[in-house]
Amino acid sequence: MITGFQKKKIFNTLIWFTAVVLLILNVRELPIGDMLQRIYTISFSVWTTLFFVNIVILFLAVKRWQILSKAFDIEVSFVHLFIIRQAGSTFSFVTPGPQFGGEPIQSYWLYRDQRIPLDNTITLIGADRFIEIFVNFSFLFLGLLLVIQGNINADLYNAVLFVSFSLICLIALLSLLFYKHRFIISVLFSLYGQIFQKASNKDQTEQIITSISAIFSKIEKEKLRVSFAIFIGAFGWLALIFELYLMMKALNLTPDLYEIVFIMLGIRIALLMPIPGGVGTIEASLIWSFGILGISLVGAGGVIALNRIRDLIILTLGAGCLFYLSRPNTRQKNFSERSQ
Repeated sequence: MITGFQKKKIFNTLIWFTAVVLLILNVRELPIGDMLQRIYTISFSVWTTLFFVNIVILFLAVKRWQILSKAFDIEVSFVHLFIIRQAGSTFSFVTPGPQFGGEPIQSYWLYRDQRIPLDNTITLIGADRFIEIFVNFSFLFLGLLLVIQGNINADLYNAVLFVSFSLICLIALLSLLFYKHRFIISVLFSLYGQIFQKASNKDQTEQIITSISAIFSKIEKEKLRVSFAIFIGAFGWLALIFELYLMMKALNLTPDLYEIVFIMLGIRIALLMPIPGGVGTIEASLIWSFGILGISLVGAGGVIALNRIRDLIILTLGAGCLFYLSRPNTRQKNFSERSQ
């Protein structure tokens, strides 16, 4: 009989197999020689600029997290948050669906190293992820509206429908949690009792409702910090668009704003697919979008290569952070620093 662990292993293997097949099929379409020749001509100054733009993107993501942590009365140094975030992001990148995966171990590391209560860490990470997803879908929606105004001959009906529905669901969920969380928790506990035929624990229900009410009270009191965190998330998205512009410029491509946004939309939607790191799906989206725009596949291959070079560098950095956090003396050292 197949155990749950074996089923998960088979599923992950199938996902990775699909990703590799997609990658091979897409790479076969690319003129590798011309692509590499164009990459070799990129100057050192351009490589340096791309490097610093990515440093800014990583900085903004961690800064948003730090601002939110202060809103929830959590004091953690920027450096330690950076290490935990990169390690968790690396774990997310190599699991099915690069948007999620590393959050549980991020909560564990914050609890282990900083002695922060788990409910606080879960709230912090949950709020950060919600803001990231909300900003992502908001920019996808705005980007689709912008591209529709341009003269790009692409059928975006399904994309508009999916993004609009997702954004409406996010707003509705947030509104329900803010104003009807007592009712939602009561209903969930009631359903749990009916399914498992157990009497609901009124004290436990009330305790959870009180904790959630306290969280939303903090958010209301810290509206300025939360708004600033959303602004930083939005600025991070703009930095990603600027990075794509620099990549294309480095490859001697001259797209306009509509084309850059269109290509970025393809990349970000591809990352929503349940494929580790968007392997294969990002490549497919770039080949598709470049084909729609009538831009040479050499350029698509160059953008793919630059994206994957960046990913490898960030993954190497994340792997170093994972190694650091897994060291036996890390817990004692971090806890001692916090106690001082």
